[in-house]
Amino acid sequence: MLFNEMSAGEVFQFAELAHLSRLHMLGQMACGLAHELNQPISTILNSVVGLQNLVDCDEVNPERIVPAIQMIQSEAKRAGEIIRSLGTLGRKQASKRSRVEMRSLVVEAIRLMELQLRHAGITTRIESCEPPPTAVTDGIQIMQVLINLIRNAVDAMTTDGATGRELTVKLSLHGNSTRVEVQDLGCGVPPEHQSHLFNSFFTTKPNGLGMGLTISRAIVTELGGELKAEPNQMGGMTFIFTCPTQ
Repeated sequence: MLFNEMSAGEVFQFAELAHLSRLHMLGQMACGLAHELNQPISTILNSVVGLQNLVDCDEVNPERIVPAIQMIQSEAKRAGEIIRSLGTLGRKQASKRSRVEMRSLVVEAIRLMELQLRHAGITTRIESCEPPPTAVTDGIQIMQVLINLIRNAVDAMTTDGATGRELTVKLSLHGNSTRVEVQDLGCGVPPEHQSHLFNSFFTTKPNGLGMGLTISRAIVTELGGELKAEPNQMGGMTFIFTCPTQ
């Protein structure tokens, strides 16, 4: 059933399910995000201690102090951006569409997944047309879709059968839509399972819920786009979704 065919009660249930899915996703990411926050905080504390030592030794030299202040500002900004992203994803609110720059959403999603990507030894690459495409969509919900697809890619590239460890996100314009491709070099999906990928409770993961792709497709469809998956010729999968540009 399409979103515009749902009753008011069904729309409310979908919104609740999407929100609960985001909270579940954040819970699974909590350890990595705590580590990501700990890094800038530790850098800030060390820089402050260094500045205090300079003051105590009467070595108030601008050439030594200014770089430390700039480091503190940079790391504080980084921590603030992580906290803002977490607050945005965890917030419960009605769907709200606005014009968003899609590359910025991709960069933010990759930053939130940075620890998992780094621990898995996965490099990332963003390919975008110029100027970077925009879309009229709900940035919070599209962020949820992006993180889910990136997490799936990490899982696929850290299991037997993976052909490489590079994640590529491609952004392009196709008619009145912005097209986003999330490409992995993972173990792929057997042909007999590909038609079931977006079915509720279908999963190839030992501890998976089988709802991530179902909810992601529902979100994209509700926002006027489509989500599909295609096998790569060299191995792995590419998940492709579109967002309207107007």
